Amino acid sequence: MPEQRIGSYPHERFGALSIIEWYRVPLRERVVDRLADLMFDADDLLEMCNAEDTSHDFRWLEPDIRRVYERVNELMHRITD
Repeated sequence: MPEQRIGSYPHERFGALSIIEWYRVPLRERVVDRLADLMFDADDLLEMCNAEDTSHDFRWLEPDIRRVYERVNELMHRITD
């Protein structure tokens, strides 16, 4: 996991696009954007699982969520390198 949390939701990169405008964005960039969403959401899930809520303990999910994050990160590198 990165040392620093992702600062903003990935869709902010493209702003508010209409469906037609979104599909004019090159496919590679749309795929990378969606993968970034997954990474952001996985990071957010990790934070939620480690919250101090004592009524539910979801820390057992952490290893699986980290694997998802790392796998998506690998895909991002393959696409962008």
